[in-house]
Amino acid sequence: MPFQALADGASAAVPGLGLLPSIGLGLCFSLLLAAALNRLVDRKLGRLLRRHLTTALDPSRTAPNRPPRRIAPRPSPEQG
Repeated sequence: MPFQALADGASAAVPGLGLLPSIGLGLCFSLLLAAALNRLVDRKLGRLLRRHLTTALDPSRTAPNRPPRRIAPRPSPEQG
């Protein structure tokens, strides 16, 4: 459980802290870390990723009349 490590660390740092408050502290720390990653990473790269994804899914950029790829048959063991 990821919160258990944070709870153990909080209990070791503050011996008077109980189990539930230390788990709550770990949960708050995890949520703050997730919010910071969302703000610093996802928002900056979101525009770039969205542009590449919508470009890749655009039907006008795909070739609908392209013939299917032909895969060469495997050579038989007799042909060696």
